[in-house]
Amino acid sequence: MKSIRSVQAHILANDSGARRLSLDCSAVTSCDLTGIQLLAAAFRGFAESGRSLSVAGLSPAMEQALARAGLALSPAGDALICGEN
Repeated sequence: MKSIRSVQAHILANDSGARRLSLDCSAVTSCDLTGIQLLAAAFRGFAESGRSLSVAGLSPAMEQALARAGLALSPAGDALICGEN
């Protein structure tokens, strides 16, 4: 089982100042609101430092957690957007 915490560990392990980081979240099997907050903070932190973060392979668990939070991943996977409820 992979959780959003493994995504956090990947972000921290690979945050060497690279201009761009891509995350494949297809193996994430659990995600809650805390995980979505982590993802939002990562997007914000990368944007504030002039870098980009993108997410691919959003797992059903992450899609459901985003929907519960009223959010969605942009079509390009490079931002969180407010979903329509």
